[in-house]
Amino acid sequence: MPVHTHRITIETGGGSDMHDISSEVQQAVQRSECQNGLAHIFVRHTTAAIMIGEYEPGLVHDFPAQVERLAPSDARYRHNELNHDDNAHSHLVGSIMGPSETVPFTDGRLELGTWQQITLLELDSHPRRREVVIQIMGE
Repeated sequence: MPVHTHRITIETGGGSDMHDISSEVQQAVQRSECQNGLAHIFVRHTTAAIMIGEYEPGLVHDFPAQVERLAPSDARYRHNELNHDDNAHSHLVGSIMGPSETVPFTDGRLELGTWQQITLLELDSHPRRREVVIQIMGE
């Protein structure tokens, strides 16, 4: 089974910034010319995550507060003390949410549900340039 690799770069604003990358993943599927298979989406950073969920203004607004409850940015973290940093909470949430998702596609179309989008989540406290690797495996 052939594997097609595509990369996209996204400039984020930091602080729980969210980006809907569904169309970029769909374009990668189309460029691969595969009709049926799997699209694997992976962000190459420990303070970012890939999520499948509903990308709508209310949830985009609610997401930063939920991340803050999960791992408060102002808590005392050994990582921050050892590294003179401020993003331990970003690493913790990134490890919980995970760097990747896999989505099947059929007849060249992602099998996402009505309210599902593929989202890059910026978890770091500062703007970043994020590289997302999209691998298409199929026939």
